[in-house]
Amino acid sequence: MPGSLGGDNASPGGGPGPPTNTYSYLKAHVAGGAAAGLPDPVFRGLLAAEVGVVPDGSLNLERVQLDPLFEDDDDFAMHELHGDVEPAAGLLADPTPPYRLYPANLNQIGPLGNPFSAVP
Repeated sequence: MPGSLGGDNASPGGGPGPPTNTYSYLKAHVAGGAAAGLPDPVFRGLLAAEVGVVPDGSLNLERVQLDPLFEDDDDFAMHELHGDVEPAAGLLADPTPPYRLYPANLNQIGPLGNPFSAVP
């Protein structure tokens, strides 16, 4: 569904789109198309009431990548389980994350080490 949660001008690096973003796919498909005829500002206001906004006024929506069907294809999960963190950034060391990365607590790694370190 290109253009759905990311809107018509999805942020290439992930995260919410710009405050001026429009959401024509959602407008055409939400509630069976009932919102298709609404002006963009009205539809945006309805979305904002449901999902909220971030400090710059952008809707709190972002495009996401669906999980892979097979575990072997899920490199993100493996980076998370192994606790692969870029020391400088403090973020998961995944070159192709399914969404914008944020600091993770990796609470599976305790005083006795990482119980998932042997997972291939």
